[in-house]
Amino acid sequence: MKAISKIFFGAGALIAAAGFSACTGDLDLLPTDPRSVTAADFAKDPQNYMEQVMADVYLNYSSVGPNMNSVIGGFDGGMCSFSRVAIQLECFASDEMAWTIAGAEWGNFRYGQMAANMPAILGTYSRLIVNVSLCNDFIQTVNGGYFNLSEELKPQADEFIRQAQILRSGAFFYLMDCFGNVPYGHEEIAIGSTAPQCDAKTVYEGETALLEEIVAYYKANPSSPGVRPTYGYVGLDVAEALLVKYYLNAVSYGAPAAYDKVIDHSEAIISRLAKGGFKNSGLCYKYWQVFGHNNDQYAVCSQNNSGVNEIIWDQVCDETYLQGWTGGSFLVNAWAGFDGGDAAKWNASNGWKCLAARSTFVTTYFDWDPTYSTSPDERTALWCTAKDGFPVENESITGNAEPHGFITVKYSNFDFENDENGAKCATQPAAVDNLGIDYAAIRLAEIYLSAAEAYIQLGSNTTKATEYVNLIRERAGLEPYSAVSMSELIRERSAELYNEGCRRTDLIRWNMWLTGYNWSWKNGVAQGADYGPEMRWFPIPSQMINQGGFKQNPGY
Repeated sequence: MKAISKIFFGAGALIAAAGFSACTGDLDLLPTDPRSVTAADFAKDPQNYMEQVMADVYLNYSSVGPNMNSVIGGFDGGMCSFSRVAIQLECFASDEMAWTIAGAEWGNFRYGQMAANMPAILGTYSRLIVNVSLCNDFIQTVNGGYFNLSEELKPQADEFIRQAQILRSGAFFYLMDCFGNVPYGHEEIAIGSTAPQCDAKTVYEGETALLEEIVAYYKANPSSPGVRPTYGYVGLDVAEALLVKYYLNAVSYGAPAAYDKVIDHSEAIISRLAKGGFKNSGLCYKYWQVFGHNNDQYAVCSQNNSGVNEIIWDQVCDETYLQGWTGGSFLVNAWAGFDGGDAAKWNASNGWKCLAARSTFVTTYFDWDPTYSTSPDERTALWCTAKDGFPVENESITGNAEPHGFITVKYSNFDFENDENGAKCATQPAAVDNLGIDYAAIRLAEIYLSAAEAYIQLGSNTTKATEYVNLIRERAGLEPYSAVSMSELIRERSAELYNEGCRRTDLIRWNMWLTGYNWSWKNGVAQGADYGPEMRWFPIPSQMINQGGFKQNPGY
């Protein structure tokens, strides 16, 4: 069992979402704790109650809710957990993977054929809105004086506010990036009022400005707890990594290119974290170590930090105390099940038979022997391929009676040694249903690749770009490039970050999402067909349009 910080226990019951709650319509917001906790209780133990309420904010990023009780009704709780929302929105309609289970909840999501009344659209959208609301509510509660905090507790409260702002910015990234025109506001939005609908450029500008302020504060106050946060918390590294994600995609949001800022913030992160591990880069020695059961020791904020700093935003999970069909548990169980005992391949006990890898992705970004059985790329080490009897081609991507493609698993329920071999530890966790694998929401590898892309786009330092891409490539057991090109950067980023909630955003930035690049079953065609212009954004849920008075995205 991992040593989980106390922030995840006894999560408070303040679920009243500030401002945005009015926008979720008939979304059934359930209490997160059976206890009745009100502002009148806070004076009894201000610090404890403040920590409990902040715990609820964090909990809704790591799990579905306390005791597996999702705050969102009307849609599967696991499916609308934060990490799964990111993966579903970014990957399910892309060339990486397909959710093969048919049904009204998902409709033709797997084909990229969206409708505003799809439950999957409402469920994913609502998770992001609810998490923003929880952050706003916490900040309002502090600023409103409801915790009755003493002067001695004010520094902790201020730090929690910064953390809530960072977490909120993480939710806004996916909300704005995937839905475009969304309700936008911070803690100034009064409880029960409706936040104004703003375009992606407005959200981008607001969030980058706030994150810049937070990063500047941490750098000016190096003794702040957010500079090196406790396990489970966010701080300087997550705030700066989010800035890298925002700035890398600036043009996609209608803002001026910001590659210089990508480089500035990436280099700052690398200078802090490039210590230990593979070639002293801060990366794990082996790819699969990042995604094992004991991957918490490779997180920047880990209480058991191994000296490797690859996982920047670590979303905590535990098989006993912090369960949820989310994160690493999802990315094992959803792939497994087709081969009877194949779950044992990843030390799991369950298999849902829900996912298939798209053949276009498998064959485009990885080298194989002629039979598609083995690849020199160590990032395929845990996959089921042709050697295991799985088809590379996707004859269809509907149903779970048989596999519809390769099983491209990257997470596993194994503990790995922190050394150059990355061998399995002598003792292993139990093969259980709900796996306690932390989810790596942002990794240092992504920062290296983002910096390399920015260098290439600016044409300013191809030597540095090549160095960073080769770190990723050589860690995977592949030969280095002599001088990296944009097409090679695309290849390495695709192979490195698959199934990590980046794909749709990347393809849009590279002008490969709507037209010019097709993949199996894109737009419902076996060989792939272009998406229409409406697929630049997903539709705003019908409930938002009908009850919140919002404008629908073009084409829906």
